Amino acid sequence: MVSPRIATLFSPRVAEWVAKHLADPDIKTAKDFGDFQALGILMQKRPVAGIVYNNFRRMGHGNDVFLSIYSETPEWATRSTLRAIFTYPFVTAGCVRCTAVVREGNARSIDLVKRLGFVREGVLRRGFNGKSNAFVFGMLKDECRWL
Repeated sequence: MVSPRIATLFSPRVAEWVAKHLADPDIKTAKDFGDFQALGILMQKRPVAGIVYNNFRRMGHGNDVFLSIYSETPEWATRSTLRAIFTYPFVTAGCVRCTAVVREGNARSIDLVKRLGFVREGVLRRGFNGKSNAFVFGMLKDECRWL
């Protein structure tokens, strides 16, 4: 098996790649994320996963950031890549929590965020594209097993 490696951290090209592949009609380009940071993962010099951090929110006792993840294969998810993914929000950006919003019915993404350690916190009625419900998942820093 080829080991994944982290691509350029905070690359706009990574965010463009993620936006192009997400099944979110409201995200068509990197600009649709607003202010963001992005991390890409390569295998054999080919992108296989990308994480976009956006909707950064300052709070009195720590911060929160949304994660948007797209991947083409589960092979990218090694302990070292997961450590890198969660080091940015929880260590570098001072977050106490990360948030992921997933369209109801997107079983693969729901399974992924649960395996990463996110906990379902609620439902946003028509919160995905104004038509479909969205599930809100959160992970607290002290729950993150990847650091």
